Amino acid sequence: AAVEMRYVDEYLKGDLKIEQLADGVTRIQAEIDALDAVDAQSRDDARASRMQAPAAVDYRPAALAQILAIEAAELDEVSGFRQRHLRGGLLQPDDVEAWIKRAEQSDGPSTSYVKIPLDDQGELAFGREVVDDRSKLPPGTSIGLSSELLAYVSLGDVDVRYVPTRYAGTLGDLKRLASRLSGRYGWSEPLAVSFLLTGETPQPMRVRIEMNEPWPWWQARRSIRIEVPLWASPDEIEGLYGRARTWMLRGETKARALSKTRADLAIFAYRHRRGSTWEQLRLLWNREHPKMKPRKQLLFNKDCRQAFKRVTGEALPWEGRS
Repeated sequence: AAVEMRYVDEYLKGDLKIEQLADGVTRIQAEIDALDAVDAQSRDDARASRMQAPAAVDYRPAALAQILAIEAAELDEVSGFRQRHLRGGLLQPDDVEAWIKRAEQSDGPSTSYVKIPLDDQGELAFGREVVDDRSKLPPGTSIGLSSELLAYVSLGDVDVRYVPTRYAGTLGDLKRLASRLSGRYGWSEPLAVSFLLTGETPQPMRVRIEMNEPWPWWQARRSIRIEVPLWASPDEIEGLYGRARTWMLRGETKARALSKTRADLAIFAYRHRRGSTWEQLRLLWNREHPKMKPRKQLLFNKDCRQAFKRVTGEALPWEGRS
């Protein structure tokens, strides 16, 4: 830059003093610094613009859903089912409920499935006469009766409905095929049923949250299961666990870390919940934990109950004496 401005040439020819050359170089450096600052600001502005821009829409899940539906429709068992039961056509979504009701009536009584144990020789422990008359069951044995339910969704209804099926009937055929498609493509059974009957493409799964609240078992066994497809972005699932957990707790005190002493108290109280008095338990605790500060009588009962509640979410089932 200094050469282009001819400062150096003029200095070498003796037309420019060293002070003038230094002043010229200083001005050029200031101009370069100013240009660098403009470039840096431009880069910052571009970066900020990219951060503020809306995330690009990812059409892969929808495209995959369409491709899977096309493949499924080309399966021989799918086209065969539609030929047998839909005359090669498809239903309108609002006709599904009526079609299933007609099929249920036409199929007749649903099929019952019997679970019978085998004896030591691998033979059935008992026969049909015991199934028909439970009073003939050998002592200590049981049989289980069940039926297969078809899960489907009616147009405009968010709740899944269920209908019992007959093995050799239309709904039994639909149930088995929908189950195979569910396993092959990851569809839920209601979505597979809708696809078979209407041709509607099952929507791609985004994020599936399952909140498990076992009842009447202890609340501490509650759990949250989050199933996420590989293409889901971190932004999509951010905060989902927190919101699901808040909903399940429903105003309960936020869980804090439990000390080992409190955990040991909960175990101790549950193990000795029968037969003893609280004072006997307190003395036993102090003997078994000589290095710890002795527990006082007025607080021991309360501490044990609180510790058990924090571990299990339930009240201590005390069966001891007062």
